[in-house]
Amino acid sequence: MKKLICLLLALLFCVSLAACGEKNSENSATKDSADSAAATVAPTASAKRFVSIDDYLNDPGIQQRIKESTEGGESVVKTEVYAEDNTLVYEYTYVEHYSEENVAVMKEKIDSALSDSAEVFTGVAEELRQYVDTENPRVKVVYCNDDGSVITEKVFE
Repeated sequence: MKKLICLLLALLFCVSLAACGEKNSENSATKDSADSAAATVAPTASAKRFVSIDDYLNDPGIQQRIKESTEGGESVVKTEVYAEDNTLVYEYTYVEHYSEENVAVMKEKIDSALSDSAEVFTGVAEELRQYVDTENPRVKVVYCNDDGSVITEKVFE
């Protein structure tokens, strides 16, 4: 049970790291993470300055901001942020293997947290529309077990 509680806390940590663009948050820890990650999405120029999401992610300033916003949770999850066509992907892979029973509970909790954070991720997609010259940019959040098997994923537009 203690392990599951730690796992769920790690989930909340990961969701808060990806919380780019969130303006109103009831949880100050989530708000602080969202504020630091929001800089990842909002370049200073108002015109579209990136030809693709991959180009956006290769910008040194963006790389530094992503690094800063994802530090700290490596002992529980490995975080990767990458481009997949017109999609910005946040992939969280747990470093420890979880049983099917635990995965079922985790999926329910993660799905609930992602639904609660939908406004955050759709806000990220909206900001990508402003700064990246790509049609219909999306944000995908993926949670994986240590073996790479997908626990759950959700796409936001």
